[in-house]
Amino acid sequence: PFSKKSATPERGQARGHCPYKILNVALLSKISINRGNEFMPELKRSLAIIVGIDQYINDIRPLENAVNDAKKLAALLTEKYQYNVLLLLDADATLSRLNDLLAALRQKILPFPDGKEVKLESDDRLLFYFAGHGEKSDTLNSEGPAGYLIPQDGQDSERQTWLPMRQLHDTLTEVPCRHLLIILDCCKAGTFRWATRKREAVRSQKLYQERYNYYTRGYAQQVITSAAHDEKAADSSGRSRQQDREISGHSPFAELLFKGLNGEADL
Repeated sequence: PFSKKSATPERGQARGHCPYKILNVALLSKISINRGNEFMPELKRSLAIIVGIDQYINDIRPLENAVNDAKKLAALLTEKYQYNVLLLLDADATLSRLNDLLAALRQKILPFPDGKEVKLESDDRLLFYFAGHGEKSDTLNSEGPAGYLIPQDGQDSERQTWLPMRQLHDTLTEVPCRHLLIILDCCKAGTFRWATRKREAVRSQKLYQERYNYYTRGYAQQVITSAAHDEKAADSSGRSRQQDREISGHSPFAELLFKGLNGEADL
C-alpha cells in the first residue's frame, strides 16, 4: 500500500471519494472527567508534540502535504494559542526517535532539541498530532484490529518497523496532564479506537456549550481522527498538485482543522 510507484498524491485515498466528510467521522476515545471538583486551578501550560512525515524511505510512497500540515499547525498553536511545541519532521520521526520520545514521556518528561526538558504536571494540557502514513493489521484479535503509525524509516509489510497505536495510547494516557488531545491524520486512523484495553471509545456527538465548559473544567482525554478504521485519508483535496500548492498545500482534514482553530468552528 505504500509503493513509491503510485503517482497519486493522496494519503492512500482514491480521488473520487469526497474528502470533506472526514470531520464527521471523528472519534472520541476515553473521555475521563473528574466529576468531584468543579473548581480546578487554571491550566498551567499548553504543550504540543507535532509529527509530520513526507519523505518516507525504504520504498514507502512519499507524501505531499504532511510536513506542511505539521508546520502550519505548529505555527498556529505557537502564535495564536501560546503552545510550547516539539516539532518532528521527516528524519526526526524515525522509529527509534519516536520510541525515545515515548520513553521520556513515560518518565513524565517532554524533551526538546535544545536540551531543555519539561517536567509534565497535572495542570498541563498536551496535544499530540500525527500526519503521515497509517496502517492496520489484516487479522482481527478478540478486541479488534491493531493500528500502526508508520515512522519515516518504516518498511513496507514489516510490522515490527511501525509504531503500534496501542503503545502510543498507553504512553500518552498515563502522562499526568489534565487535558490530552490526540489528532491522527492518516489512513486507518480510527483503529485507535481499539488501542485502549478498556474499550471506552464512543463516536463523537454534538457538543453544546454547557458540556464543553464541563469538559474544560475537569480531566479529559480525547481523540480526533481523519478516517475510520477501514478508511483512507486524503493527502490532498483531489485537485491537481499545482492547484493544491497554489490554493492550500494541506490535506482536506488539516484545512478544516485550521479553519476551526482560526475561529470558524461551531464552538
